[in-house]
Amino acid sequence: MHIQIQLPSNIGKYKAVLIQHGSIIIWKSIILYNSMDKKDKRTLLQCRTKLVEDLDVQPVLDHLFEAGILTADQVERISGNDTSARKNRALIDILPRRGPTAFKCFLESLINSDQSHLNAYLLSKNQGGSLGKETDVRSFSDVDILLELKDVKSVVDLAGRIDDILTGLAGHLEKFTDKNVELSFEGKTKYAIQFNIKAGKDNEWIKVDLLPIVNVWNNCT
Repeated sequence: MHIQIQLPSNIGKYKAVLIQHGSIIIWKSIILYNSMDKKDKRTLLQCRTKLVEDLDVQPVLDHLFEAGILTADQVERISGNDTSARKNRALIDILPRRGPTAFKCFLESLINSDQSHLNAYLLSKNQGGSLGKETDVRSFSDVDILLELKDVKSVVDLAGRIDDILTGLAGHLEKFTDKNVELSFEGKTKYAIQFNIKAGKDNEWIKVDLLPIVNVWNNCT
């Protein structure tokens, strides 16, 4: 099944193509994240109260961003909460959707930020999760689409036009119709459009962040 979403011409005549083959869904020009191991998810749930109360989240966010587990937009959303507990809850809610290596990177971030007691606590609860074994790629649950804009020449240009670009994208997605696809528009953040999409009634919903970007390398040549 091939589904094309034609994006507005004023952002660069770019097509995002969704390709489905069985239960595997692939987007052109994006980063894919498949689901976290179920036992790792259960460990985070079991340890939620302690993490909400004790976690020093900022150095953890820095580590997870550097490791590619979190996007800049996600870090900003988490940091924007007004209390430590709310920041911690926001991170714990996002982590299960950041792929099979997110749990391991989270444990590493605890050691690197002098929170080894939390690392040890999580390990004591994690029996038979992804640690020490390879996690199979089974299904995709969270996707970031990096949309390269053809008519935006610099980061400064993008910053000045980002609100209009996101508004145009949101309006287009709200009008999207296809008998084989369900699309639920969620809204927009400062840097991204958020929506959920499902191709076929037997497939899972996929949470999508659509992030406009500039190819600065091409502009340097």
